[in-house]
Amino acid sequence: MTYICSRLFLHVTVYHILYMPEWLVCHISELRGEISNRRKKMFEVNGKSYKLHYTEGRLELIENKIGKSVVSDFIKSDGALPIATIKSHFAFALVCEDDPDVFVKPKDGMAIASEYMKQNGYASACDLIATSLEADMGFLFRAN
Repeated sequence: MTYICSRLFLHVTVYHILYMPEWLVCHISELRGEISNRRKKMFEVNGKSYKLHYTEGRLELIENKIGKSVVSDFIKSDGALPIATIKSHFAFALVCEDDPDVFVKPKDGMAIASEYMKQNGYASACDLIATSLEADMGFLFRAN
């Protein structure tokens, strides 16, 4: 099924690229760039680049800290996570671009969460967490 859908998507995409106006091609390229940047999930605080990176072990640490499932927290709050939960995500899932295999210390992660929210806003922090979770732990959001 996936193979058939992929071939159909490829065929439709090639057809549309060959016959679409130039202004639309430029617009699609801009959108692809925005999507690519969003998927990278990198952000900067105090001159250093970071990203949230989730593994099953890190997700378990966050759930133990907040005392409930991350998915149920998103559902119950309609994506508007409590500030303590946002800080927990940053505390346990934050990695620095310089060394992406080593997680930032939890205390430092909480401080970076506070600074991130001051710079970018509360809603941006919630969106960053949702986007990062979906990219790294997509199975949490699949229905079947």
